[in-house]
Amino acid sequence: MLTFGIGCTAKNNGNMDNATTNFSTKDIEIRNSESDNMLRGTLYLPESKGKKPLIITAHELGSDSQRPWWVNYARHWAAEGYAVLTFDFAGGGNRSRSEGKTTDMSVLTEVSDLEVMLSEARTWDFVDTTRIVLVGGSQGGGVSAIVAARHLGEIAAQVLLYPAFHLPDNLHERYPDLNNLPETDGRNGMITIGRKYILDMYDHDYDKDMQAYDGPVLIVHGDEDKTVPIAGSERAVTVFKNASLYTIKGAGHVFLTEPQQTEFLQQADVFIEQVLRNR
Repeated sequence: MLTFGIGCTAKNNGNMDNATTNFSTKDIEIRNSESDNMLRGTLYLPESKGKKPLIITAHELGSDSQRPWWVNYARHWAAEGYAVLTFDFAGGGNRSRSEGKTTDMSVLTEVSDLEVMLSEARTWDFVDTTRIVLVGGSQGGGVSAIVAARHLGEIAAQVLLYPAFHLPDNLHERYPDLNNLPETDGRNGMITIGRKYILDMYDHDYDKDMQAYDGPVLIVHGDEDKTVPIAGSERAVTVFKNASLYTIKGAGHVFLTEPQQTEFLQQADVFIEQVLRNR
């Protein structure tokens, strides 16, 4: 269900405070029939006529689509003329607008959520279905990679911010004995997960997802990321068939400052424009 919100303006050219293209926001509610969770998000829709490229974002573990950086990115791209769909994963964070418990969430439930959003968005008459881009951060980057591999031909490109491809290895280190798993785990106070989170990804092979997707991929990672070390992204660009890595100097996990966000947007804009120009 789409509900119109207030009209907005913003500016492109990497500066999130200036205005060029008008856009409106719409509240989104789409039910995932597999989990029966209602997924909630926001559509940023430029007021220009005709079909538009669509960017779908996937947030980090414990985060949500209303975090300032995701709002900044969405407003910027909408000002550039892209339709942008942001949403909260079911149980994906303590402040999620979507239904679902964090203890029922896993990477694969988030894959299902993103597939539902992708399927619904492909029915919207203003979407150019040949120009859909997935943008995922951290765990959302891994989710995006799996969805792109499962929907070959539907995803024109991927932009992955500090993708958490190390998760299966991390789970093996943290839980060496599958016969002795906790019912829940507080994940260092960030979010409480359940056994499903561990079991779903314990032996997942992200290499297969990366190798299956032959579209262009841009990975952007901070060189001071202590949560998801950049070494994983350095390796990922050798596994993907068509990927490049851009490093933001001095950035940790999540690009929190305006200069970091602007640097990311400048790189992402060039990449997305070049990819879609050839579609």
